[in-house]
Amino acid sequence: MPTSAVSRGSPDSEPELLAEQLVILADGAVSRAMVLNDPDYGRHARAAAETLLDHAARRPRR
Repeated sequence: MPTSAVSRGSPDSEPELLAEQLVILADGAVSRAMVLNDPDYGRHARAAAETLLDHAARRPRR
């Protein structure tokens, strides 16, 4: 899902920040997977992204 679609659906008051965090997470996972030749980083990144999204959904609007 594109980060813009995720951030539009988020109740977070700072959707650009959430989108940037998700992009950085994805970039880091891809980089680590390539350098270390270990595709498990995608699964770790997904779990971290789910945590970010859950946190954003529970945070009250400002």
